[in-house]
Amino acid sequence: MATIRTRIEGADALDRLLKQLPEKVARTVLRGAVRKGAKIVEAEMRQRAPVGPTGNLKASITQRGVKTKDKRMLTRRIGSFKGGGFKGYHAHFIEFGTVKMAARPFLRPAWDETKGEALKVMGRELGRGIEKAALKLAGPFAKSGLGRKRRR
Repeated sequence: MATIRTRIEGADALDRLLKQLPEKVARTVLRGAVRKGAKIVEAEMRQRAPVGPTGNLKASITQRGVKTKDKRMLTRRIGSFKGGGFKGYHAHFIEFGTVKMAARPFLRPAWDETKGEALKVMGRELGRGIEKAALKLAGPFAKSGLGRKRRR
């Protein structure tokens, strides 16, 4: 299966904020943001997928989390998977073609079309998630309003 790797650069401020949160909370916030961004790409892939007689290819497009050794890195796979009820095992034949069939790419063009929007959504969700987690961790102090500017 072809792999596209994307690294978000220039998110230093968000990274510093994530490091201030407990590791488990930061990972949960990051996982939620990446999942929401991946949903945009997944929807576009599903829309572009050719529909055959069974419709298995379109139905098999989904996203999965991937476990990595590096706890600071979060990986999500989006595409058609084989096994576990997913019957789109032939996606790579359609994407790259065969000796007897021309390529009809739909996965890569979907990524190219939506990656900017997906990254924006991830950044926005990270910001919201960090703010929400920080307020939750601050507890009663945050609710008291002591840290906020007062209205006059």
